Formats: sequence, structure tokens, C-alpha cells
Amino acid sequence: MVSELIQALGGILNIKWVRDAAVTEGTYCTAQGVLKQVGDVGVALASLAIALHTFMVIVFRWRPPKSSTLPIIVISSIWIFLALIIGLSFASHKGKTYYGDTKYWCWITKDYLAEGIALEYVWMWTAALLNIALYIPITLVLKGLITVDGFHVHFHGSKERYRSSISSKPTIVDRIATKMLAYPALYTCTVLPIAIVRWDQFYNHTVPWPATVIADVIFSSSGLLNVLLYTITRPTLIPHREHESFSTNTLRMDYPTNSFNSILSPHTQDSHSRSLPINSIALTSVVPVDPSSPSTLGPKTPAELMEPIKLRVLTSSPVHR
Repeated sequence: MVSELIQALGGILNIKWVRDAAVTEGTYCTAQGVLKQVGDVGVALASLAIALHTFMVIVFRWRPPKSSTLPIIVISSIWIFLALIIGLSFASHKGKTYYGDTKYWCWITKDYLAEGIALEYVWMWTAALLNIALYIPITLVLKGLITVDGFHVHFHGSKERYRSSISSKPTIVDRIATKMLAYPALYTCTVLPIAIVRWDQFYNHTVPWPATVIADVIFSSSGLLNVLLYTITRPTLIPHREHESFSTNTLRMDYPTNSFNSILSPHTQDSHSRSLPINSIALTSVVPVDPSSPSTLGPKTPAELMEPIKLRVLTSSPVHR
């Protein structure tokens, strides 16, 4: 998302060129070139990381570690790489017009076309092509047509696929991985138009101005499209934390072993805690007990009798009656 924001900022700077009806080289132009390169390459690498992660989870059934070490390493590596390509470019082309007028906006000039291809377009095209290549086996696995066991690939017919689909249920990780497929797919759709236009320009072909504008608008809109996609897929990617609710959850009541013998039947008692459904809690209507009144609760002190009831939301454990 940060790379998408930087990419969008680089595109917004085009307002100046539209207003002036010309592209002027200078600090403003250099800033746009840096923002566009950082944003474009950052989005490409992030999309590639998501695609590889999804591929490993779905195809090879890899379960990522719960610690945040791996994500931190991946994200840090991306930003270190971005800092290096920008820093080394400035250092090796000091005093030269490295970022300048490219007809419609500022970016790496034609004099350094090799650097522009190697330090940006290669990563964009690699990410797009790998997204397509990885999407094929992922789709086959999700459809039940193939299964991967280590380095062995097993193909299944329609009957085997049907039996597999009705005998296995997708896990939470599978559902999340399936939703994550939308991100590299969206990136591929947004980068293909600009890639086609750029390839055409590299061969000195005259590309119509409307085609360039439309391709760049689609590519620059990837941030907005990703935000909309994140809004749609967020409930699956980041499950909403369950809150304590009497209407939707089962509650657990922890209390001393002998405190409610007069309420619970013998077969519901054990030596530790009891779990009651919410309707049972409503029926028992637990109230403070007068310690001076006759009772079968046994010899208990007032403090023990008035011990607060702890209610905990059960999110995974079954209800014991």
C-alpha cells in the first residue's frame, strides 16, 4: 500500500505538466522520476512476494510461521533494494540528466534506456509474467485437477476431483490464500497495457497519445483498485475479532466446585469449571446468596460465596452440558 501511495503521488505530479502544457526539467521533474521509479518497482516486488507466498501455501501446502520475522525480512529487503537502485543511480550519474523529460512526464531519460529497463521494467514484466505462470498451477490445485506431494505432481480425473471436493473442506489458510490471488491478478491486469505501450515505444514506433494516457491511467489507478479490493477481501484476510456478546456467543462460567450444587444437577458437575449455554445462564439467574440463611452449599465464608463469576467467550471449545 505504501508503494501504491508513492506511485500515485508520482502520477499526481503530472498536474503541473498539464497546467504548463510542457515538461520542464529540474528538481520537481527529478522528484517525479524518483517517485515513479520507487512506486513502480515497489509495487512490482510486493505483488511478486504475494504471488510467491500464495503459490507456496496453496500448491506446496506450506504453512508460514506465526512470527513476524519472515514478513519483516521480505519488506526490509524490498526497501533496501529500492534505496540501492535510487542511491547508486544518483551516485553513478552525478551531474548528468538522469531523470528528465520523457515527453509526457519525468522519468529516466532515453540516454539511459538500459538502466530504465534493468532497474524498473524488468521487475514489472517479471512480476506480471510470474503472476501469470504461478496462477496456472494454483488454479489447477484449487480446482482439484492436480495435487503436489513434495516434487511429485499427481493428476486427477473428474471423478477423483469430485470425490476430493466433497471429502475435504478448505481451511482458513486456504480461503485466505484464495482471496490473496486477486492481488497479483489485479496487478497483472493493470501493468499489461503500460507494458505493451512501452515495448512499442522501445522499438521507435509511434504510439497514439490516447493509448499512452489510457495505459498510464490504468497503471496509476492500481492503488485505488487495490484499496477497493482490500475493502472487499478484508473480512477474510483479517477476521473480525469476536467481542463478548450474549446474543452470539457461548459463555463459560467458572466458579468454585461446591458453590452451585443446589442449582446444577449432579450429572453436570465436575471437579473444575462448568460450561453452560447462554440460555442456561439466563434460566439460573445467579444472584448473591445470603450467608446467614440455611443452605446446602456447605461451610463457606461470605467472601467465597460472593466470589465473582467469570464469563469468558468460547471461540473454539464445544459447550459441555
